[in-house]
Amino acid sequence: MSDINKAVIRGRAATDASVKHLPSSTLTTLRIGTDGSYTGRDGRKVERVDWHMVACWGEVAEQAQGIRKGDVVQVEGPIRTRSYGEGASKKWITEIVASKVTVDAQDRDRKSTRLNSSHRPRSRM
Repeated sequence: MSDINKAVIRGRAATDASVKHLPSSTLTTLRIGTDGSYTGRDGRKVERVDWHMVACWGEVAEQAQGIRKGDVVQVEGPIRTRSYGEGASKKWITEIVASKVTVDAQDRDRKSTRLNSSHRPRSRM
């Protein structure tokens, strides 16, 4: 049996996609929030949000560039841990390296409809 390293998350974009054009490729980074709840020791429902860092490279990065804050996004890909910096300033980051990113078009349409209807001039009678 072989190991499996695949994450699938569906949540909302915390910010607009961040795009960096590098000499050999394009990198688009996302921060996705997934919410959930659990029952605490006292029996009360506790709401929580987990934040996930997502790195999109190449063609997937090009597709993810249009993601905006609040968009419902589904991401699939392996989880990777990497480091940057040196010595005492060395930092570690765990992220999903996206092999597939999908934006919920129906959610985007609903947001657009709400925005358009809220800015419509009122008719006078």
